[in-house]
Amino acid sequence: MTAHERDKIVNLVRLWGGSSADAVLDPTSQFFLSSNVEGLIGYKIEKNTALVFGDPVASLESRLSLAQEFKDFCDNNNLNPLYVAASDDFSQQALDCRICSGMIQISEELFIDPYNDPRERHGIHASLVRRKVRHAANEGTIIEEYLPFDQHIEEQINQVGEQWLKSRTGPQIHISNVHIFENKPGKRWFYAKKNQQIIGMCVLNEIKEKNGWLLNHLMITPTASNGTPELLIVSVLEKLKQENCRYVTFGTIPAKRVGDVVGFSNITSWLSRGMYNAVKIFFHLDGRRTFWEKFHPDSKPTYLLFGKPQIGINEIFALKKAMNVSF
Repeated sequence: MTAHERDKIVNLVRLWGGSSADAVLDPTSQFFLSSNVEGLIGYKIEKNTALVFGDPVASLESRLSLAQEFKDFCDNNNLNPLYVAASDDFSQQALDCRICSGMIQISEELFIDPYNDPRERHGIHASLVRRKVRHAANEGTIIEEYLPFDQHIEEQINQVGEQWLKSRTGPQIHISNVHIFENKPGKRWFYAKKNQQIIGMCVLNEIKEKNGWLLNHLMITPTASNGTPELLIVSVLEKLKQENCRYVTFGTIPAKRVGDVVGFSNITSWLSRGMYNAVKIFFHLDGRRTFWEKFHPDSKPTYLLFGKPQIGINEIFALKKAMNVSF
């Protein structure tokens, strides 16, 4: 792929990529482009399954057309499409148009309006955020935006990512890998600093369609002050409020329980619920929810969309690949 072709893909993802932008732009992704529709579908192939993250990257009125072309492509290449974290609207339309045959809701997207300062809400969550922010600030933690290009700061930020990854223990599951400074157009970086040392960071990915941002890769070193993540997030939200931004998504998190199951037999529905509950316990999937709920985000369901109304070994292995499962 030429630099020009890559720039075109990045620009399309920044325009329409939504909360799955990082997963779509992963270096291992392949891209389906149409000569009839402006947009793309990023996918990975595993066990004859074409894994797609999020909705087709196209305008609202073009997503179904692009998805139909991708279905034809999959049919011609003996591939079974499997969408991960597809939106509610697209999922319903894909079923109605028979682009997909079944869907299961096992995740949801969290988002917030920066004008709704989580510190100004009532209740124990707001009180906890205020205390944690105050504690980190009192210990001398400050938040700054990284404005390219400074090699020394980039090296420190990358070190934060490395330390954060090394500190993660036990079973892991996530849909996007850490590529902090790749695909720089449309990205912003904020970092936490204490005693001239960078101790935390997060990345913003532009979503032009919504005049908003995806906030992800929130990473804190083990030596950071208690409350550093909360101080980092509220500082970013305050900055975006000053810019009149009304939409920030934190990406997708596992649902509390399996929601709608459509297009599958009762036995498959029962098995999927039992399997999800087991996975949720084993991987401690409630941890991310516990953290993000402190900020009082809104939420909307997201779905697994299956090309065929069955879940076999290939689909299970493909989902394991999609979720980057490690033990």
